Amino acid sequence: MICPKVLKVIPMIVLMGLASCATRPDKIAATTLPQDKYQSHECSLLDSELKKAQSELAVATEKQNSAANTDAWLLILSIVPLSKVTGDYEKEVANWKGEVNAIETEKQKKKCA
Repeated sequence: MICPKVLKVIPMIVLMGLASCATRPDKIAATTLPQDKYQSHECSLLDSELKKAQSELAVATEKQNSAANTDAWLLILSIVPLSKVTGDYEKEVANWKGEVNAIETEKQKKKCA
């Protein structure tokens, strides 16, 4: 039988762990970038910049997903989420989302194919 004191502590540990897990990439908002960042770029350069930004976003997203998955398993095992020790990639994901958004917006303004 589990001690009543232990039963009182378990919900607190779970709540602390849930609050400290790495954020899933789809829940991370894009960073807002200056509207004129890509204004001088031609469509062909915008295309190559977009491919690069999308590639970097995919890498950062995978890293962030990995951090979130690791945190979830550590939480299940009642261990401090690793992202609290090693950090996560939330800022990197937000930055690349912002880059992708800015490039796509500029492509629309210039009516790039």
